[in-house]
Amino acid sequence: MDQTHTATTNQTTTKTQTATPNQTATTNLAIKDFPINGIVSGKYLLLDSRLKTDKNGKPYINGVIGDNTGKISLKIWGAGQEFQEQISPGCVIEIQNAQVREFNGFLQIELDAARKNTYHIYKADSEEVIALLPVTPYDRDELWQQIEAAVDSVTALHYKELLRSSSL
Repeated sequence: MDQTHTATTNQTTTKTQTATPNQTATTNLAIKDFPINGIVSGKYLLLDSRLKTDKNGKPYINGVIGDNTGKISLKIWGAGQEFQEQISPGCVIEIQNAQVREFNGFLQIELDAARKNTYHIYKADSEEVIALLPVTPYDRDELWQQIEAAVDSVTALHYKELLRSSSL
């Protein structure tokens, strides 16, 4: 029986199909297309990370990763203070064969800090980071023309000059 899951992305709400058992990893899959119980691999931007403690007193990282289609919760079990100090928002995390799970109605990626062959976190160059950031689905030239038209419609000369100097 197929199940669906609602995932919120930057622009839309989509339905994601549940993965089939024994599925191989899908490489560089957009976050908005992550299947429940699927296995994924790819590069994603670390948006947030916080050191927390589970109910048994063991440390873990509670984070958020994203790409240009959305974001998803990230849990790195067994990661302590030393691990947290080595990462920061803006890093890229390359994931290998990570499990996508549903928890309380939301999807999350789970990793084990001890299994270093399943992930690699590094500081990326600006081009790689930019490629992972959300972008508008609209034509940027058309949007810029709309901004210019709005500035032109301002009748107060001092405000119009201020807006023109800000848009350079």
